[in-house]
Amino acid sequence: MRRKRNPDDLVSTRKSRWYYIDGIDDARLQAQLRSGPTGDGYYEHMLIEDASHLLPFGRGLDDGFRAEVTGTDAKRAESLVCDSLPTQYDRTYLADALREFMQRTAQLIVGYESAIYEIDYLVDPANPTAPPVAFRFEPLQVGSVEHVGRRILQYVPVSMAEKVRRNGLGYVELERERVVRFDLPKDIERDARRSVRFLASASEQHRAEFALVEQSMRERTDYDASEHHRMSGELLLEATRPIGWNARGLYSDHVLDPYSVWRQLQFKRFKIRLRDSILTRLNEALIVVGGRVGFEAQVELLDVPTLADIDAAEADLRDGRRPLADLIAVAY
Repeated sequence: MRRKRNPDDLVSTRKSRWYYIDGIDDARLQAQLRSGPTGDGYYEHMLIEDASHLLPFGRGLDDGFRAEVTGTDAKRAESLVCDSLPTQYDRTYLADALREFMQRTAQLIVGYESAIYEIDYLVDPANPTAPPVAFRFEPLQVGSVEHVGRRILQYVPVSMAEKVRRNGLGYVELERERVVRFDLPKDIERDARRSVRFLASASEQHRAEFALVEQSMRERTDYDASEHHRMSGELLLEATRPIGWNARGLYSDHVLDPYSVWRQLQFKRFKIRLRDSILTRLNEALIVVGGRVGFEAQVELLDVPTLADIDAAEADLRDGRRPLADLIAVAY
């Protein structure tokens, strides 16, 4: 279904503010926004990018999967849901909007620990006391949201603020029932966080490696680039083993094919868990939204790999029942 743009004459009830981080000159706010994980290191960036590819791209008219809105008000709700998801395009299909939403959300969850949106209810100015007629999920800047007791604050430039805290940070207070937070599933959170922290440290070491290589090219040194590469690869692959990421094969020289396929299956499992968690949280939010806007509907994904597929592939790999080429097709 093609997305229809929301009418421009609807009135937003959004409480949060959007601003460009690089454009603010408030040192306190800059420090607040950059106080958490940065996600911009060499290895972290690769992992974040790879982990965010949760829904495939198809060819031609085939999206590679199917997305449907189901429920008693599915037809009306599909248009509303499609319009609600943030996208860089004015018009798109539901599958495209959902793919882009999941990709952005996964990047934030893996690299920055959470993705936070505010539900913006859109009302008809001709009848402002009537229920909202549409809604949007508005993304909030990384690091800008903080829970203070039971209050949820978004830190903003003082010129946009409702109030200013004693520490000089300007803020607006958000309504709890409008804030939707996406996090890693609890059972994979610890392994993922440890992997990202290790990759952040490895990225710092990677910068130093370039200097050592450059020095060894200019003069005789004791630095052995191949040995450094081998040891770095062993450490990196061990640190990311719980989530299965293989660093895009950069350190696969001494890795056997069956083990490589097993790791890729584990990474596919990690991404499926992340995908299903995001979809579950989105559908929970749609229950709340539907109560305000007046619909009952949920989003479903069809023709996508499942955890059962990964379990079956892993068992076939262990027992040697399927060729590696077939298992690689499942893993990627």
